[in-house]
Amino acid sequence: MQVKLLRALEEKKIRRVGGIQDIRINTRIITATNRDLKAAIRDGKFRSDLFYRLNVIHIYVPPLRERDKDIVLLADSFLKHFVKEYESPIQSFSKEARDFMCNYTWPGNVRELKHSIERIVLLSDNKVISREEMEQTIQSETPIEMSAKPNTDYLQLKIPPEGITLEDAECAVISMVLQKTGWNKRRTCRILQISRPRLDRKIEKFQLNPVSSKKTK
Repeated sequence: MQVKLLRALEEKKIRRVGGIQDIRINTRIITATNRDLKAAIRDGKFRSDLFYRLNVIHIYVPPLRERDKDIVLLADSFLKHFVKEYESPIQSFSKEARDFMCNYTWPGNVRELKHSIERIVLLSDNKVISREEMEQTIQSETPIEMSAKPNTDYLQLKIPPEGITLEDAECAVISMVLQKTGWNKRRTCRILQISRPRLDRKIEKFQLNPVSSKKTK
């Protein structure tokens, strides 16, 4: 693949899969990596000619842990985005949560920060994100546990003798969760672990409404 890419860069031509003619292209290439490519060249894993062909202008972006001022700006931007998407009551971070974010090393960089805030927005009912929520979210794959009383929070899906399609089962589960939450879409998204736009698409696809959900067993 590196040979093919190098050829495309050098000759400014490509050939479609199954094609018999070269197509001239006029492109600007922007590449990014978190690997040490010079070490990869020494190890024989990356072609030196491709590296020097790509490395015309080199821009070094320091890791997030070295840009503590950017952490708060990015966190606020992600929070605003996900609060709107999931219709969350969250308004801001506490000072302690901001301090924690600035002192955390963020090995996953911006992607880890973004996903952590999305999980908090999905699972938290507080208006202000605390340090404890932020820390628990980062340190756990299931950041905020949702408790349930024994023998009360369960769904029972009756399957007919002839079987049931996956689509019908999905429709039934979504209907039951909507009914259980009183058609609270935000709680439904939390339980099903899906985004609000995706839930709305499913509701439209299956033509669900409060009346139809009550009929679902």
